[in-house]
Amino acid sequence: MIATVQFTKPLAFNLILHKLPDATKGGAGFRSLFSMEDDMPRFHMNIRKGDELLEDWEGEEFPSLLEARIEAVQSARELMSARMAAGKMPDGHTRFEIADDCGKIVLVMPFEEAIDRS
Repeated sequence: MIATVQFTKPLAFNLILHKLPDATKGGAGFRSLFSMEDDMPRFHMNIRKGDELLEDWEGEEFPSLLEARIEAVQSARELMSARMAAGKMPDGHTRFEIADDCGKIVLVMPFEEAIDRS
């Protein structure tokens, strides 16, 4: 069974302080070099932990998938830091499943990839 929950941005801040609040953002689109519009791709930063899915219904606009991944890395670090501050070990099985506005998963980023092991 998969549990679905809504959350908003800033991702880590809201999840840590408010657990799972209602979504409040809107909008969508893509950036065109020849357009006067400021639309950017919208990515949904879903979090999967085993069978549990925290689904980002509203998403957030980023200039590129790379920028969305950078946000996922920063958010994963914040979430893992909060677990450690609470005396818990970071969970190595949690990951971001970044989806485009059509719901297609375009990138899977395990939280452990946010840790520099050098």
